[in-house]
Amino acid sequence: MYDDLNRLLSFCSVRHALLAEEIMQRLGIPGALVPTPRKLDIHCGQCMLFQAEKQEQILALLQEKNIRWSKLFLRNVSVDTYELYIQNDD
Repeated sequence: MYDDLNRLLSFCSVRHALLAEEIMQRLGIPGALVPTPRKLDIHCGQCMLFQAEKQEQILALLQEKNIRWSKLFLRNVSVDTYELYIQNDD
């Protein structure tokens, strides 16, 4: 499921995850709000999956709208792994 979505973004709260989903839907940016995978140690229970090509656009939108995120992972669907790519310390 969601094989073409190869980035996973975690948020500082469920509220921020829901706001991000709303903005992405409004702008027609493909993505999906999903439960945090069990193998990741993240406090918020929701994450956003999206395509790597949209990464810069999404991160810029989140910053513009003051939506806090915590970690960005590279997602490898074929072997079901996540590699920490960026940690946001803001």
